[in-house]
Amino acid sequence: MNNEVKIDELRKEIERLELELKSLEREKRKAAISVPSEREIAVIEEFEYRTKNGEVLEPLVEKVDLETFVGSETFERVLGISEDLAINTASVRGHEIKFYTPNLRALWQSYGQEYIEPELLDFIEAIDDDGVYFDVGASTGVFAIYAAIRGKKTYCFEPEVTNFNILNTNGYLNFSKVAKKFNAVNIGLSNRFAVDTMFIRRFEAAAHEKILGQSKARDGKLVFEPEYEQRVLTLTMDEFCRLENVQPTDIKIDVDGAEKALIEGMKETLSSPKLKRIFFEVSEVEPDSVKALETILEYGFKVESRKRVQNYFTEYNYTLVRA
Repeated sequence: MNNEVKIDELRKEIERLELELKSLEREKRKAAISVPSEREIAVIEEFEYRTKNGEVLEPLVEKVDLETFVGSETFERVLGISEDLAINTASVRGHEIKFYTPNLRALWQSYGQEYIEPELLDFIEAIDDDGVYFDVGASTGVFAIYAAIRGKKTYCFEPEVTNFNILNTNGYLNFSKVAKKFNAVNIGLSNRFAVDTMFIRRFEAAAHEKILGQSKARDGKLVFEPEYEQRVLTLTMDEFCRLENVQPTDIKIDVDGAEKALIEGMKETLSSPKLKRIFFEVSEVEPDSVKALETILEYGFKVESRKRVQNYFTEYNYTLVRA
């Protein structure tokens, strides 16, 4: 018997054993399903108690075997999906943080904070211990989580559905460290209380160019055809502060083209002496973005630093401090 025949026989034996193992696993699952759970036992007992006391009730619905219902192939495929595989731990300036990373973009953002925007980490670290940090356009929350783990009371605003899912999951994964410090808010901050449209260039988790109110790219010129349009509840920052009875001391703004409407809705916040610093991503070729920066300066702020955003030639991170 040559080697090729032996290999073929071994392959067939492996396939047979795999099928046998799957069959045994199915039988094990069905045996487990046949045993009522605590919840099911409680429902049965309550049903029996109520009927004995004269109540006329519809019969209990028979339990459905999901594997039989959807088919073993589909059941086993979903059974093989493990969200745990998408949970990773990154060290950010000495702090161990868990991140939900369902794709490579999210993985890079989680591990690459020090390389992407180290100046934002510096900004966060300079927040006073009793400060209140607003992260407007928080995306997946990688920087907001860092702020909360550093003990800063953090409100992060992200209206887009896929990014907010990751942001909230990151909050859950680190809840023991950020409880009472981390507040994820699924609204868009704008200039009015309304239902608006977010134009999403790519419906991808952790992606950018998800812009509230317009379908223009980050340079303010290229109009893109969105892959998806999401309806979003909007509120002004001033209204949110009144509702939550809170006033930020430090704000980060990264809203990809929605700066004008945001600034129009935060005039009271800008006037408050409690607000000390703003970290603002500005597109210097987009008139509304530049005008928003000028408006902030009119409220008594000055430019402390200006740094070009990594791999973008017309976008800069400004650190603004009250003069």
